[in-house]
Amino acid sequence: MKTELTPLFQLNLLIHLSLPYPNGSNFYPYFNRQGYTLKFIEKSIPLEPVSIKKLSEVIGKKKAVTPEVILYKDNEKEYLLIECKVRNFDVDWSHHGTRQAAGYLSLTPNHLKDFFRLESESKINAKIVYGVTQQKQQKMSHTLQSISETVKEKLGHALNYEIFGIEIKSDSLYLTVSEGKKVSSYKVINEITLLDSSLIYIVPVDINGQLEKENEDILQTQIRNSLRSMIGRNIGSNPFSFNSTNICEKVNPVWEQLPTPFKQKMKRWVHIYTKEVIEQIARLGINITVQEQNYMFGSVEEKKVDSVRRYLLSEGFLETGQHIFENYEQMSMDDFLDVI
Repeated sequence: MKTELTPLFQLNLLIHLSLPYPNGSNFYPYFNRQGYTLKFIEKSIPLEPVSIKKLSEVIGKKKAVTPEVILYKDNEKEYLLIECKVRNFDVDWSHHGTRQAAGYLSLTPNHLKDFFRLESESKINAKIVYGVTQQKQQKMSHTLQSISETVKEKLGHALNYEIFGIEIKSDSLYLTVSEGKKVSSYKVINEITLLDSSLIYIVPVDINGQLEKENEDILQTQIRNSLRSMIGRNIGSNPFSFNSTNICEKVNPVWEQLPTPFKQKMKRWVHIYTKEVIEQIARLGINITVQEQNYMFGSVEEKKVDSVRRYLLSEGFLETGQHIFENYEQMSMDDFLDVI
């Protein structure tokens, strides 16, 4: 198994762990089974001015923290801020990870309540949760304990924290979690699914990164599957249309939780590739109008409908525009969860 615990992989892992997959699927959504839902992806949280001032000698100029995901459990009014670390870190105040941890630990439930714009009389619980490789779980515990003590010394308080381990074994990926005094291991993704990038990478591109070759291939596959479904089902005697946002929503079941700048970037990439695919379909004699990021299909006679559907299932369609990004059917949530 060649899966690597890169930051992008870990972000996607956290998303899968929070989706409402049915029993018997290829994913075991640990956090969802614990009652949490996905609230935000990569949402920056500003630190309190008083905390910035009191911690300035240890955190430097850090003014915000950005957890990979924020989960919420309604019945306990609890927020989890989750941060995965590919590389472990020690208590070294020159290290980004140490200063970042102090920033997280400086947060208070009241500050988070204001940030999430909750009612003033409401009460919430919150904690920072770190995910690390399983063998470094104990070391991270000691590191966070030390950082927490420093934060308490300077602020008089520190946010609660937890740690879970991630381990890739010969058969699957496992999560190791502490449940009271008990340590439990959960098989969360099987080996076959780990090797299917188009399923794993709900977010195929680093939120703040560029479209690399491997990411490009994944995104193209996802767009083709989406277009195959949307065009194949709708083409016929009645005109129809869709836009780049519709495609993005089918490609990505957590589209609404993604940061706005990233969504704008994704829509541009999707539009570039969709135009290439549509140009190929138009050559079959189909009337298609592209206006900005909207795609309008005219009525099509039955004979040509069959031609288009055959093309959508062909090897030629699978090879469309393989290098379109060099210079620059995923589905609805319900459909997505049904087939995984």
